[in-house]
Amino acid sequence: RVGAPFAGSWGVAFTTDDEAYGGEGRGDKEPVKTEKIPCHDQPQSFTADLPPMSAVIYRCVRKNPVRKPKTEKAAGTGAKTGEKSAVKVTKARSTKAVKKSEAAADKPKRAVRKKKTEK
Repeated sequence: RVGAPFAGSWGVAFTTDDEAYGGEGRGDKEPVKTEKIPCHDQPQSFTADLPPMSAVIYRCVRKNPVRKPKTEKAAGTGAKTGEKSAVKVTKARSTKAVKKSEAAADKPKRAVRKKKTEK
């Protein structure tokens, strides 16, 4: 078992037991998926098929997204409708502020004239 920093599929990048290097070509051929079993101070791990007297380097072939654990549905919590509408109003106001700031960023700034000083 080998620790992996994140979930995904890990494939062999290099193996010294490859037939091109005089080996027998044993070991993992297809990518190996990680499991949620912590190992080597890493949150995920996978089992590796290591040929004898060889070294194998694995690389991530496909990274899987982190999924949150399932919780109770939001509708079942009994949230009041007034609370929901307040959230919508806050979101609407913040998007208007973002649009205004983007519009202001598109406009060219006026040149500031310096006052002439008399000597």
